[in-house]
Amino acid sequence: MNLLTDSLITVADSGGNSSSFSLPDIYELAATDTISDFPRIRPHQIPAFHAFLVQLGSLACEAAVLSSPPESASEWQRILRSLTASWLDDEPWQLVVADRTQPAFLQPAQPEGAPSLKTVVEQPDKLDLLVTSKNHDLKQRRMGSGSAEDWFFALLSIQTQEGFLGQGNYGIARMNGGFANRSFLTIAREQAGFGGRVFRDIQALLSNLEAYYKTTIVRSGHTLLWLEPWDGSQSLAVQECHPLFIEVCRRIRLIEHDGVISAALGNSKVSRVDAKAFNGDVGDPWLPLDIKSSESKAMTLASDGFSYRRMAQLLSGFGGRYELPFLAKPMKEEKNEPMAYEAYGLVRGQGKTEGFHRRRVLVPPRALRLFYDQNGSEELAERCGVFLNLSAHASGKALRPALIQLYQGKADIDWNKPSNETLCRPWLKRLDGKIDKKFFSVLFRTLDKSKNEAQREFSQVLKKLVQSTFDEAAEAAPHQEDGRDIARARAELLLARALRKHLPALRTPAATANGEVHERRT
Repeated sequence: MNLLTDSLITVADSGGNSSSFSLPDIYELAATDTISDFPRIRPHQIPAFHAFLVQLGSLACEAAVLSSPPESASEWQRILRSLTASWLDDEPWQLVVADRTQPAFLQPAQPEGAPSLKTVVEQPDKLDLLVTSKNHDLKQRRMGSGSAEDWFFALLSIQTQEGFLGQGNYGIARMNGGFANRSFLTIAREQAGFGGRVFRDIQALLSNLEAYYKTTIVRSGHTLLWLEPWDGSQSLAVQECHPLFIEVCRRIRLIEHDGVISAALGNSKVSRVDAKAFNGDVGDPWLPLDIKSSESKAMTLASDGFSYRRMAQLLSGFGGRYELPFLAKPMKEEKNEPMAYEAYGLVRGQGKTEGFHRRRVLVPPRALRLFYDQNGSEELAERCGVFLNLSAHASGKALRPALIQLYQGKADIDWNKPSNETLCRPWLKRLDGKIDKKFFSVLFRTLDKSKNEAQREFSQVLKKLVQSTFDEAAEAAPHQEDGRDIARARAELLLARALRKHLPALRTPAATANGEVHERRT
């Protein structure tokens, strides 16, 4: 079970054919972008695997003084092995090493006298970081004993994404607090597959190392943290680690008995990397930073995931809330190509998981070029701000009061009635989902139009979405038959007035005899 020599990772091609490959083979396939899928990987493990391949590949290329990643498996095997040259039998690349005083893959060595690893886990999905205590939605322990590949992905997931989970179970350095999460945001060519995205990120780092180091705390130090023995009593200072270090946050060792793998786990007195003072801002090239306060901190993804509001703030800088991570910024040679932003995040909480979120936003060259011009960046942020405000008005100041009028039916409305929120919430959420699907396509389509023209086009889109949502609510709303039409008529009149008031671009422009344009109010 040596990742450098044995075929442990299953890959599917575009024709649906599957074969297993070693880690160096995966890099060779990635170079040609022929990987269609990893049949054994779970969705929330994909960003961790992507980040692992990029971090490992970049570290190996930097150590070998290469300006571009190699394309052959043999060369990848050589430079990866050079990272662990002190271990002649490739122990750091083996999933199971019986001698616990030696490291194994993502498993630090246990020094003499280290506390024992008492907890035994027999299923790889039980080792993984998902919290499924009530056995709802995603069932626990579905994999049985699991294959070596399943254990590989589970190890990678927990060691590079996990947070705090009770005393003695500390999390990674790349998140703002134990109950936060590690989010990923990157950019790639629109048609790039998994391999193309990996190689793009490696090349972006290698071509811009000096610029990347300026965003980090240090530029050298420990790289593969499982190479360092750990008894759970001492932390490594984050300043002693390379910015692309691959961390291991838990004391874990895999065990094999009669061909069946299990895991032994032990607690630790401290976190493996002492980075609490940095609030997750340790140079992760995929992690957006929250810079609203005086101290920057890693963004913590909320349960709404990568909504259009959050993505608009991330991509445009609107509101000065977030800073794009290093690998989410397009390289100069990419500014004339259609690109796609890809965002991933598993939302964690206290004793629960609030969903794995992913988002893909296609960005035309016209929008990308704005990133290279200060005035253009400000223009994009301003346009995003206007669109977000219009969306909020359409929802909160147009649809919401119309729904309250619809449900109460009478002319004298109690706007503070406790049931208003309960009745309106599902329809406002439905409208939000509709806006989410249209927001970026309209935003990018109208970048070449004037501000007024862009507002008018987006307002027309919002009007249609609000009207369709109101119609759906009206059909589903319970009413007494004799008052149904009156209630709906009152609500529709209120909706029309609210739309015209709060989406002013909907008002019809009227030209006078001398050519001047004035607003026509009806």
